[in-house]
Formats: sequence, C-alpha cells, structure tokens
Amino acid sequence: MKRNFRIIITIWVAWILSSCQSWLEVKPYDQLSEKQVFATTEGFRNALNGVYIELNSANLYGQQLTMTTVEYLANRFVVDDINVAPSVISKHWYDDDAAKAYFDAIWQKAYGLIANINVLLDNCESGRGNVLSEMNYGIIKGEAQAVRAMLHLDLFRLFGPMYPEGAEEETIPYNKKVSTVVVNYKGKEFMDHVLTDLKEARDLLKKYDPIIEKGPSINQDMYDNFRNRTYRMNYYAVETLLARAALYAGEKDSAYIAAKEVIAAQEKWFPFIKMTDIVGNVVSPDRIFSSEVLFALEHLRRWDNFKVAFNPEANNSMLSVISTWTQTLGYYGNPAGMSEWATDYRALPMFADSRVVGTTTNYICSKYAKVPTTDSLLNHTIPLIRISEAYYIAAECSTDEAERYDLMMTIRKNRGLNKPGAAYFKDNFEAYLTREYYREFLCEGQLFFYFKRKHLESIKTGDGMDASLSALQYVLPKAKSEIEY
Repeated sequence: MKRNFRIIITIWVAWILSSCQSWLEVKPYDQLSEKQVFATTEGFRNALNGVYIELNSANLYGQQLTMTTVEYLANRFVVDDINVAPSVISKHWYDDDAAKAYFDAIWQKAYGLIANINVLLDNCESGRGNVLSEMNYGIIKGEAQAVRAMLHLDLFRLFGPMYPEGAEEETIPYNKKVSTVVVNYKGKEFMDHVLTDLKEARDLLKKYDPIIEKGPSINQDMYDNFRNRTYRMNYYAVETLLARAALYAGEKDSAYIAAKEVIAAQEKWFPFIKMTDIVGNVVSPDRIFSSEVLFALEHLRRWDNFKVAFNPEANNSMLSVISTWTQTLGYYGNPAGMSEWATDYRALPMFADSRVVGTTTNYICSKYAKVPTTDSLLNHTIPLIRISEAYYIAAECSTDEAERYDLMMTIRKNRGLNKPGAAYFKDNFEAYLTREYYREFLCEGQLFFYFKRKHLESIKTGDGMDASLSALQYVLPKAKSEIEY
C-alpha cells in the first residue's frame, strides 16, 4: 500500500499523514511522499511539529479533552438544555446521538493521529544513523512515543473499563503500527503498553533532553529547535505522565518514584506562581500559572475554541456556568466547613466574569479569557501537565504521613491557603485531595479521570447538587467507526 503525505502550510511546515489512501501519480505542489518527508532531519522535525499542531484539534486537547467534554462528564459546569450535546453529556445520556457524535470525533481524531505518529516512529528507526544523529533520534522518538502513550491513556480512561476491575476485560486497541487490523487488548495488557512506551520515552529523553541541564527555556532564538521545552513532550513532562499512568494502573511505588524525580527539579526549573502574577494583575494575569507548567500546547486560536462555551458576551443560555453556592461551599470550601474562596489564587481570578440569572449570580470560567497583552503566550497556552500533579501523586502514594502532609501543604501554601492541623488532615486526606483536583485542573481535563480512578459514586454538580455516577457511566461507548480504523 502506498502511503503519501499532505503537507499543510501553517505557522510551521506541518504534516498530516493520510494513511491507507492513494493519491494521483501527479502530486499537487503541497503533497510530498513519505520518502521525501523523512529524507532530512528538518523533515522529521516538521513531522513532529505536525503532531503537536494536531493535538490542538477541537476534538482533542484544543477543546474536548480539556475545556468542554471531559469537564461536562465531571459535571463541573451548569449547562442549559439548549446546548444539546453538552447537556446530554453532563447528564451522562450516552445513547443520545449528539453525545455519540462528540465521542466518535474524539475516537477518530485520536486514533488517526496515533497512525501518523506510528509512521514517524517507523521512519525514526530507518533514519537512525544516516538521517538522524543519535541526539535527534532520541529526542524526536522520545517525544513522539510519549505523545502516543498520552493519547492511548486518555482513550483508555474514557472508553476503557473501570480499573483494575477491568484488567482482564477486552478493551480498546493499542496501536503501534499502521494497520487496518483492529486488536483489542485486555485492560492490563493495554496499561502495560502505556507504561512501556512511557518508560522507553523517559529513558531516551533522560539521555538527550537539554531541559535537564539548561531548563525549559534555553534562549529566544526562533531557529533553535530545542528552545521552549515546555511546549514539547520533555523529560519532566514524560516522568509526570509516567507517574499519572502508573498510579492509574495501581503501581503506586513506580508512581511515587517518578513523581519525586520531578519534584526534585521544581525549585530550579518550575518555580511556583507568585500571588502578584495573578491576583490584581490587570495587564497580564497569569491564570494558567505558566511557570509551573511542564507541558502545554501553543494554540494561536485558543480563544475561538474557549468562547464556544465560556464567552461572557454570549447569551446566558449559551454559557457554561457555575453557581455561587458551589464556588464557596463546594470547590472552595474545606472539610472543616470554612470557605477558602477569598484567599485561594485559583478562585475569583478564574471566574472573573459573572451573570445574574433571576436572583442568582452565576460565575463564568475565565481561565482562558484573553489578557490585554495580546502577543503574550498567556493567550495561546493550554496546559496539559503541571508540577502540582507530581506533588499530589507523591502525596497519595507516600506511606509516610509527615511527608504526605508536607507535600500537600507545599501546594496549599503556594495557593494562598493556611495549613490544617496535621491530625485533622490525616483523617480527611481524601477530601482534601479531591478538592485540590477540583481547583487545580480547571479546564485541563483531569477531574473526570480522577473520579473514575477513585471510583467515586457521588460528586458535586455545577449547581451544588449531589450526583451519582455508576460504573457504567464512567465508560463511554466505543465509536461506531472502530472497525473502520
């Protein structure tokens, strides 16, 4: 079968593989064969850039897997019934055609991009030594393999069974080769593939990634292919992703070790946000806590995606909102019953816009709203992995109560919060951890996955009500297009 590339001209020279498709023998100027694309190191880099661009798709991390669908699944926001798909997803009515269309789009886009990555990885092997130097081979392969694992892990956390109960159940494909043959692995086999990919990527990047010695931002040279490593799947991001996957797989010892490795670099390379960077900063409020981000996407049209659900200029019925009661008592209360809304950096600045409906003030998520500094990366960044997650994972996996307390209090201190008593914290650790996931990962897509991993049967909804989630509601229906892959 002949495989060819369609090269799309964007900010970068990007690529999208059209696998299992033949083109006319006379190619338009913007179509290059696979052989031509991977004839140079620059071709490999352009191909990898294309992978990152595609991660920005609205059906992946540009919207559905960060801002909207996975947040609706977690019942984080109030959604009016006029918004059919978001509404039925929030209600967990997965048989509705509108919901299925959203889920199918995630499935198809993710597996399509995985196919692209597999072609890139195949060519890394054939190009090693003759096209790619060992350093370029290690970094390009490491990044691509880690992205492949991330996509698979999120597909599993959406469409896979509850884990570890589903360890022996047949689940979804883990694709390492471009093929029309679908192989559904058992749950444990699938998670083993995720962990293997991440460990191999981690080992490659540990050897070659300049972030370890030079930090996330090496210089401002636009022609330096290794600058701004937090917009690439760098070593620390992969180590944290490995901790995330290991914890999901129930391998707490491995998760702890990986998380601690990242924490060791926090002070040097990933300083905590300062209160003055966000609270009261009207010029460039850093609502994404950029200094703490380990891996993010650069999305030049982020606002266009975000305003679909959170545009404060839209009609009230078209907004995803969250009520005052939930803000003060649900997300930003603590187990002792006190509100932390007024002091938590993640509270009011993240909900700067509001609308009054009747007698109720409803807050609108402002996390990705535009900042006045129009050319700032704060307008273009979508965080996917951040340093705080390493602290949460290490705390959850630690067997030392004092260490667990210190790890969690480090984050609370750097969010403007007081320390609860150690004894009280010990008895209420799970409640504190859950509240941290509510607050920390707003519109970053981790809350529903936390619920599923914890098998939580009762959660708070956007209007402050209690909702029940069954095991079946944690498993999305597989796409109708599965057999077509």
